[in-house]
Amino acid sequence: MKRVRRSCTLLIVAIVLPACATFPELPKSLPGYVAPVAGDEYNYRNSASKYFWRIVLEVNGAVTTERNLGTDTVIMRWADLVYLRDGNTEYRHETDFSDFFPLTVGKTLAVRSVVNGRAYPGTEKLSVLRKERVRVLAGEFDAFVISYCWERVGRSSGCALRWYVPELGRWVRLEETVSDRNGTRTFWEELVSLPPRLTTKDIAPKQSP
Repeated sequence: MKRVRRSCTLLIVAIVLPACATFPELPKSLPGYVAPVAGDEYNYRNSASKYFWRIVLEVNGAVTTERNLGTDTVIMRWADLVYLRDGNTEYRHETDFSDFFPLTVGKTLAVRSVVNGRAYPGTEKLSVLRKERVRVLAGEFDAFVISYCWERVGRSSGCALRWYVPELGRWVRLEETVSDRNGTRTFWEELVSLPPRLTTKDIAPKQSP
């Protein structure tokens, strides 16, 4: 399989975190959470039948640094919805995530993004739509379906659906529609394989004591 860089569309609309935000390191309601380890490789494919790897470089407290073919991406350790940096692009926003996690169906969160120090007028919103079992090439997972819809005045609008697995701390499928001056495009990605040290049984939901 040829390794290729992930589409930049997802990165443009990634959810981001300010240094001053309230964001608990790890929800107590995730007894089955499996923390990442440096060297882990998660293989994905996209709607163009291209494959790419996300490689965990470093785990430092609540922050994980991952690499996607030469581009370093910094994300929250257990929330693959929250980006701090991608390459030379710095992300932050004035959003408090403390009430959004742990996830429950029906939760919503208004988001205000700042990219490289610039805030764009418009609206952004996260919503937990439902919980369902999803099948991808990597296996079957119990996931929350989370929508991220945005409208940036004069730039772009769209919605992304992510099938997010709390025990894994990342999404296993993405479906996205984006409209801008170049027209409307659709895009999807899904997890192809877990790191060799993990199986779907390792991340099966576990009941809280």
